Amino acid sequence: METLTENIEPLKQLDSILLYFIEINLFYLSDTEIQKHCSLNNLDIFPLLDRLIEDGYVKQVPRTQTPPFVNQFWLTVNGKIFIQNTGYVKQQRQYVISNRNEYIQTLILTYGTAAAGVYGVFEVLKWLFHHEGWHIFF
Repeated sequence: METLTENIEPLKQLDSILLYFIEINLFYLSDTEIQKHCSLNNLDIFPLLDRLIEDGYVKQVPRTQTPPFVNQFWLTVNGKIFIQNTGYVKQQRQYVISNRNEYIQTLILTYGTAAAGVYGVFEVLKWLFHHEGWHIFF
């Protein structure tokens, strides 16, 4: 079963990037601005931005053709709604809790069904022993 602490750091970084867009309140942000503010290195920033783009929370502006050549990004309406209402960390918590609840419900149903089956067999045997003259155990 998945725990809440598994892979939580990248989710915090994704939330941090989205929150930075809200905090700075600019139309466009460059990858270097995001990288500096969120304390990320070159190896971390682009996979995180790719994830945000893939999820539809950030859009990438085509790279400028004149110096300085920078990658610029903007926060989509869905991204703004997502970070203000949920965010990746809270979404992960909800997912883990939901899976845990589903697992517990499955266990209860399984053991409850098994107990009901055993009880049913016990009652049938009890009836047979009392009504059919099988007085071995009861």
